[in-house]
Amino acid sequence: LNEVGKRRGGRVADTHLSPKEVQVITMLELGLTNKEIARQLSDEESTIKNHVHNILRKFGVRQRGEAVKRYRDETSIVSADPEGSKI
Repeated sequence: LNEVGKRRGGRVADTHLSPKEVQVITMLELGLTNKEIARQLSDEESTIKNHVHNILRKFGVRQRGEAVKRYRDETSIVSADPEGSKI
């Protein structure tokens, strides 16, 4: 599961999130709790809370579900954009 979040749809998502934040938000999409994410990534729960806080701030939202929706919207736009495939 450590590969989760590093790649989406066969290519790296082009977002303003750090690679670790992409891993965290991908696990949020799966409905994992901070504790479960911490276990999967071998991190402290407080570290995951910081990542979630940063993700919420970057998307300008207050709830995890809102951040996940924005992330999905953003990554689906990148995936659908033929210009976005230039890596």
